[in-house]
Amino acid sequence: MDFQKIVIRSGRDPNARKALLARNKARDIALNSVSKIEKFREILKKHKESRLFIFTEHNKLVHIISKEFLIPAITYRTATKERGEILDRFRSGVYRAVVTSKVLDEGIDVPEADVGVILSGTGSGRAFIQRLGRILRKKEGKEAVLYEIVSAETSEINTAKRRNKALR
Repeated sequence: MDFQKIVIRSGRDPNARKALLARNKARDIALNSVSKIEKFREILKKHKESRLFIFTEHNKLVHIISKEFLIPAITYRTATKERGEILDRFRSGVYRAVVTSKVLDEGIDVPEADVGVILSGTGSGRAFIQRLGRILRKKEGKEAVLYEIVSAETSEINTAKRRNKALR
């Protein structure tokens, strides 16, 4: 049975509801794994002098990263004024990193960022290119790197493959 049918039936079919909850739990484990946090810690150490923009698909991981590493977070709940202040502080160098969910996929320029880290995302090639574009904004003599951390042996591998097709 495909996923859409399970979602539709989950309100009235106990087995469909169980399947939906199991799928959601599996995705949560894959997208928010402890191993991802450890890999991210390695990237932070490697890029001590860099300015990082960290992207996640879900706010849960935004808050985990923000709390664990004391990195300012921007989500859909962040007020416009606070969002502006965080980005201004990032641009000026007060903050060396910002973690965000999908809310900053479009409409901002942060040429100061030279490292991007995707910890989770959709299979959308468009969203991937937008995230890549956040760190590749033109700036004299700039080079940038984008990391994508995915959980092995999960559906996230196929999601990343779909996302990366946008670059071809």
